[in-house]
This record gives sequence, C-alpha cells and structure tokens, in this order.
Amino acid sequence: DYAFATLWTTTYTLLRVRNAGLKFYLIQDYEPLFYPAGSLSAQAALSYKMGFHHIYNTASLQSYCQSMHETRASISFDPQIDPHVIYGEPSHSHRNPVRIFFYCRPDHPRNGFALVAEVIRLTNKRLGNLVELVCAGDDFDARDHDLEGCIVNYGRLSYQSSAALYRTCDIGLV
Repeated sequence: DYAFATLWTTTYTLLRVRNAGLKFYLIQDYEPLFYPAGSLSAQAALSYKMGFHHIYNTASLQSYCQSMHETRASISFDPQIDPHVIYGEPSHSHRNPVRIFFYCRPDHPRNGFALVAEVIRLTNKRLGNLVELVCAGDDFDARDHDLEGCIVNYGRLSYQSSAALYRTCDIGLV
C-alpha cells in the first residue's frame, strides 16, 4: 500500500517501485548541501522532484525545501527526544581536565572529518592535559587518521549510550 524512501539515494529505487499505492519521501536534511557542487549534489536535488509525498523533519526544513523545489502534498513534524534518556545534569564546574566531545565519521565527507581531525590535533597540541578529547559516531582507528594519543573513540553508540556520554562532557563539537 505504501512505500517510503528515507535517504535521497533510496528515492531512485522507490521511483522504480510499481506496486505501491502511495510513495513517501522522509526528508531529514537538505541533502544537496552535504556535497560539493557536482553530480552528487545534483542527484540529491533531483530526489525532491520525483513526485513523492514529502514528510519533513521540521517545519523550517519544509519551508526551505518548498522554496527551492516544487513539491507534492507534504507535511512536517517536530522531532522529539525521550526525556528519560536525554536530560541534563548539574554543571560540572571546574572539572579538570575539561572534557570535549567530537562527532567523528571519517567516511562521510558531509561531516567535515578532515576539519574536525585538525581541530582535535590542534586542541591536543595547545591544551594537552588541560583537556580530555573524546569522540563517537563511527568505528575507526585513530592511528589511521594521525590522531593516536589525541582522542578516545567510543565508536558507534546506542541512543542511550550516546546520551550518557554527552552528560560526561563539558563541550561538544558536532
């Protein structure tokens, strides 16, 4: 009865589906901006013009996409968090060392890993023992990126584990 695409690349598969009554595209980000100008960015932009019903992750994303592309009937929703998992704790004032979290995904160019890695190296070099640098987001070996001894990588974490890690940090770079 229904078929969904949840990433721009899956819209091309959905385009070929013939046995679905309605086709939907869950748009979580404006994907064309995740790539340098070129074929990937253009293909991502074309995904908005395939005639699917759009479901947007926020009203502001819906407004932006509709200003950039003509779309069919669409709706948006406001994402929520589980307050039993995502919550703050009292400030850890004067924690030493200051714990800084970095979101790291080396194999995903849109996440700017090369820039983040350089920030990690410079922060480690300039602040040394005054900071503790930690990251999560993907499983990778710090040695492969000249980050050995600079950062502790927690890899891919569950929703609950991510929240627990965030609560131990003073600063986050995403």
